[in-house]
Parts: sequence; C-alpha cells; structure tokens
Amino acid sequence: MRHIIIFLFFAFYSSCAFTQNDNNVNQFKKKNVVKEYKNFYKAANYSKAFEIVYNSITKYDQAANDCDLILMAMDSKYQLYLDENKKLFLNNNADTTKFFGHIYDVYEYGLKLDSLVSKSRVDLSERQKRKIQSDVSDKLLVLRDNLLSGGKYLLKKKKYNEAFKYLDMYLSTMPKFFVLSSENTLYADMNDSVSISKLAVHAAYGSHRYDDVIRYLPLAVKDSVRKELILEMGAKAAMQIRDSANLEFVLREGFDNYPNNDFFKANIIQFYHARGESDKALSAIDKCIDLDSLNTKYWKLKGNELLAMGQLENAKKVYLHIMDLNSYEYETASVLGNLFLKEAHDFFDSSDLNLESPDYRRNRNVLVDLYTSAQKYFEIAMLLKPSQPELWKEGLLEIYLKLNKGRELEIIESM
Repeated sequence: MRHIIIFLFFAFYSSCAFTQNDNNVNQFKKKNVVKEYKNFYKAANYSKAFEIVYNSITKYDQAANDCDLILMAMDSKYQLYLDENKKLFLNNNADTTKFFGHIYDVYEYGLKLDSLVSKSRVDLSERQKRKIQSDVSDKLLVLRDNLLSGGKYLLKKKKYNEAFKYLDMYLSTMPKFFVLSSENTLYADMNDSVSISKLAVHAAYGSHRYDDVIRYLPLAVKDSVRKELILEMGAKAAMQIRDSANLEFVLREGFDNYPNNDFFKANIIQFYHARGESDKALSAIDKCIDLDSLNTKYWKLKGNELLAMGQLENAKKVYLHIMDLNSYEYETASVLGNLFLKEAHDFFDSSDLNLESPDYRRNRNVLVDLYTSAQKYFEIAMLLKPSQPELWKEGLLEIYLKLNKGRELEIIESM
C-alpha cells in the first residue's frame, strides 16, 4: 500500500511539473518578441517582422492590447506598403491587392493603437500619448486617399465585400481625422462623403450587407446622380431585413421622384395594400392613372382595391371603364358578371317580389335587368376564354335557370 501511495505522489508531481513546463513554454515573453522583431525589421524583412508580432497579438491576451506591439504591427505594415508602393512606381511586378491590403491593415492597427493610448494608462505619460497619436495620425492621413482608391478598385473588380470594408473604414473615420498633424496644421477631408456613401451602398448591396445599405442610404440619396438606382437598392435591402419603416420611406421617395419607375409604382401600391392602408394605396394608384390613363393595369388595381374596401358600386364603375378601354379583358368581364350577380342576390333578398305587391312588376324588371347584365359579361368571358370555365360557367348556369333559358342551360350543362 505504501508503495502505491509513493507511486501516485510521484505521478502527480510529474504531471504538475509537466504542466508548469508547458505553461512556461507558452508564456508570453515580450522582450523576446521585441528583440526578434527588431532584428527582422533592421534587416528590412518586414513581412517576417510583422509575422513575429502578429503571432503574439493573436495568441496571447496580454499581447493583444499591448501598445508597443500594436505600434510594431502598424509600422511593419506601413513599411510593407512602402515596398509595394515603390514597386508600383517602378512598374516592378507590384501586387495591387497586397498594396491596398497593407493600407487597410495600417488603418486597423492605427485605429486600435489610437484607442488604446486614449484610455487612462499609468505606463504612458501625456507626452508619450501625444507622440504616438501624432505618429498614427500622420501615417493614416498619408494613406487616406489610397484607402478610398482601394475601395473603388475592389468595387470595379466586383469584390463587393472587400470593397465595402475599405469604403466603410474611410467613411467611419471621416470625422475622426479633423485633427492636428505633426506639422501642426488642421486636416479636413476634401472628398465628398455623399458620393462615397453611394459607393458604400453599392458595395454593401452587392455583398448582401443589407443593414449597412440602410445605414449609408440617408447620406447617399442626398445626391441626385444615380439616386433612382440607390433608392431601388435601399428598398430591396429593406425588404430583405423586413424593415417596414425604411421601406415605406424609400418607396415613397422613389415613387415621388421617379413616378414612371415600375418598381416603385408596383411596390408602393403593394406595400400599402398589404398593410390595409387602402386610402394611401388608392392615392398612389390614382397618381399612376394620371400619368397613364389608358393603361388598364392601374384601373384593375383601383378596382381591386375598391373591392377590398367593400365599395362595390365604385368598383363596378371602374371595371365598366376598363371594358370601355379594352373589350377583350376577359377577367374583368368575369368580375363584372359576379358583381351584377351579387347585386341581383342582394336585391332579391331586400325587395318585395310578392305577386300581389304593387311594386312587383318594377322589382321584377330590376331583377331581370341585373341578371341580364350579369349574363352579358359572363358570356363575354366565355367567348374570350372558353378554356377557363371557372370564370363563367357557374354564373351562367344560375342565370339561365333563373331567366328560364332552357336551350342555353342545356348547352352549358353539357360543356
């Protein structure tokens, strides 16, 4: 038993010792990282220098927010940018994607460093903070136009997701860099944020970043150039994320400014119809009719909306007008047949058709007229679309029966 206890003790001790040694191996040693980084940096091997510091930043929590290491990452990336820039200048097999990629990385590390030194830190004096922030500001301002060019370049290549990152970085830092540079001069962006926002909307839409489309849309639509296309993108993005508030705004803006655009016309009417806002739907339809009064499509929409509102008499007038515009509208003819037939049913239920009633003859004539009108339009539908009996057969069966049209009834029944 004693031997077993001793064996377990040594096994436990060995396990702890191994764990401690393993922790020591994985322990972050900043001095070693800095020394190795400086050696590669001095040898102008900036890729390796960045790799050394990047591995530490991504592996160790204490390194991830270390100002010195973030500064090293930014500096090595800046040097890599300079190398690619030199190749571009000398036309010496430069990699354009890498060139812009280094610029984006400089921005990422620069912004992180600026954020870190802005926080209260006991190991950095105010003078040190200002020096670091000045260095960051100078580097980022030098690269500012190239950051924008990277977004435009990738957008032309239809690499929408990457393009958006650059454009978003540029726009999100526009207010930040109205700061004093090392030359003690005030910097201000000379580029138009509205036109860049339009590019951002395009890139965001292309990469299915629909929330970002909506985020940059209000600024993008301030410019009239290509506004119609930007509004369409905004409407489609709002549909994707079910953002009804922004969808209504964009469709309204598009419809008011571009009333001949079929996309805005169809969707603004459908939007209000789906929400049960029939008055707004009718208003939009009437505007469409004013622009194209001979187009039966809009008259049909108006008739359908009036039907949905229960305004049967007004709907009937609209459908009659459609038949005047185009006598081949078989679906409209079927709708009119049903409307007259419903009117006949309602009149029958509410009228005195007793043979002894003094109003019998008048009421009977009204009822016959209603059935006859319904018959007329069902027969038009039958003539135009004999292959679709669902449009006319049931109605005609009832009417022929009520009007004692035996021969016609036999024909319909045999069909």
